[in-house]
Amino acid sequence: LVELLCIEPGKVDEFWPHVSHFIFEAMERGGGDYSSVEESVKSGPALLWIAWDGDKILSAAVTSLHKINGKRICTIVACGGDEWTRFGHLIEGLEKYAKDEGCAAVRINGRSGWQRVLSGYRTRQVVIEKAL
Repeated sequence: LVELLCIEPGKVDEFWPHVSHFIFEAMERGGGDYSSVEESVKSGPALLWIAWDGDKILSAAVTSLHKINGKRICTIVACGGDEWTRFGHLIEGLEKYAKDEGCAAVRINGRSGWQRVLSGYRTRQVVIEKAL
C-alpha cells in the first residue's frame, strides 16, 4: 500500500534531503527552476507531498495554490519519483486536496508526456524554446 502524505511545512527541512533529488530531476527534465521551487516549499506557500510505501519514499511532488482570472487553481509544480505504476494513482489525492481547497482546476507545469499517463488532463498552453 502506497500512501500520499502532505509534509507539514514545519517538517519540510527534515524530509527535503530525502526527496530533493526527485524534485531536482523533475525540474531538470521539465526546464523549471529548482532553486525557486525549493525556496517556495521551504519558505511557505508551496506544499511538499510524498508517496510512501511504508519502507521508502517512492516520489515527491510540490503543489502551489493561485488565483487566476478569479478562479482558484492548484498547480502541480513538480513531480518526480520511481515506480510510477505504484504511485501514479495518488494524483487523485492531490485532486481531492485541490477540490477541498475550493480550486476550480488542477494544472501541471511539466513535460507534455504527462498528458499520456494522466486521464482527464488536456493541453491549455504550450511553452516553446529555441536554444541559442
